[in-house]
Amino acid sequence: NVVGKEEGASHPLEDLAWILNELVEWVFNNILFKWDRIKRRGRNKLSNMFSGYGQSQSVLYQIIDAVETDMMDKEGRERAFDNLQDWDEGDLHRLVSAFLGVRFPMALALNKQDLPSAKEFIKN
Repeated sequence: NVVGKEEGASHPLEDLAWILNELVEWVFNNILFKWDRIKRRGRNKLSNMFSGYGQSQSVLYQIIDAVETDMMDKEGRERAFDNLQDWDEGDLHRLVSAFLGVRFPMALALNKQDLPSAKEFIKN
């Protein structure tokens, strides 16, 4: 529930977006804090940064491959993970968002649908 709002008064999709943003910022800032060291050590150091979140290396490599392919297709950046010195914060956000989308998929449950304020958010 968003702070300062009546319980059940916020839109469930806004709540979901808020939670996802908090998770992305948490992981992003954890990695950004060590970014200079990660850039120097390269792809392996970056992939190791995600090991603490309980994801298998094989799935992590699939995520990295998908993000790298996206960077190549959209921006023409070949082997982007071998050139971390060229990354900006947007690149890191893209990786973190992709990782969290796979590692922590989210579903929306309307567990407060009986509250009067919830009716405006539920459509048939």
